[in-house]
Amino acid sequence: METCKQSLVDGPKAGLAATHESEHTNGGYLTIDTLLHCLQRILTDVKPTPSENPENGPLICGLVSFEESQPFNGSISNINPDLAHYCGLCMRKLNEKAHELGVYDQQDWLPWCIIKKVMMIYYDKFTFTIMGDDSDPFYHRVSLVLEGIVERVPDGPSTNGEWLISVSCSSMRLKWMENLFKRFFIEYGDSSESSWPGHGNGGYRYDEDEDVYYIASDDICRWWAGEMRSFLPSNREFWGEDERPRPPNYPPPARRPTTVEPVNETKKKLTEMLAFVEEKRETWKMNEGDYLKLSNLMKEAFDSV
Repeated sequence: METCKQSLVDGPKAGLAATHESEHTNGGYLTIDTLLHCLQRILTDVKPTPSENPENGPLICGLVSFEESQPFNGSISNINPDLAHYCGLCMRKLNEKAHELGVYDQQDWLPWCIIKKVMMIYYDKFTFTIMGDDSDPFYHRVSLVLEGIVERVPDGPSTNGEWLISVSCSSMRLKWMENLFKRFFIEYGDSSESSWPGHGNGGYRYDEDEDVYYIASDDICRWWAGEMRSFLPSNREFWGEDERPRPPNYPPPARRPTTVEPVNETKKKLTEMLAFVEEKRETWKMNEGDYLKLSNLMKEAFDSV
């Protein structure tokens, strides 16, 4: 989601144009289905060995820096540079997060070939959700003078100095997919599944302030993790043994030094400001592009202090 949001900030790219939809189109934005479809094709199938071999490092998400990592197969060289850039950006962020969680034993180290299987599950379930949804902007396209063009953005390569964008890669469809993805995988889940937490009162929590019952996003995320795990190989199936080998050069938690960092007041205030902007976003009627630009600037300031 964050990678596709970045596409809105960056603006249309020529390599993301859906040329099969209109002969006039010259650019587009990165939609979630396009990103997932591409990742399931270009992530590596190479499996690490079960022994503590240092050569396994690049094949495991988060174990080494992204520059040393080997998440992709050779087909990444066959896709256009714009799409390859966003795929790299997405996996770089995933690698950083996996490193943070893995070092402190908050999450298992996952090989890139397993990440590929996870992306395939996301893609299959998300595209199935999209199919036939009447709210999809794809079914409500209205061309703007030129056949197949639903959006025009300044500073483009056309003779009129515009980006000409067709419906499947438009900003309105990107935002629609973002909301659908968030609802399906984070906020609500798939109620058609018999194991969905919302079946029965046990899955709901009660908010005394609002006097409503709701399903917590943490519960939905844990439920999805369990659902996806059933599609992935067990430790014995993947590694040939019940316990997964510990990656090399990472001592057990008891031997890791603990550091207590002093509170950085500047970072504390920036965090409070970001939370305040998030809270007031709807009231201020801030558009998506401005919100993302402001958020990125504040995050850059946070990282610099």
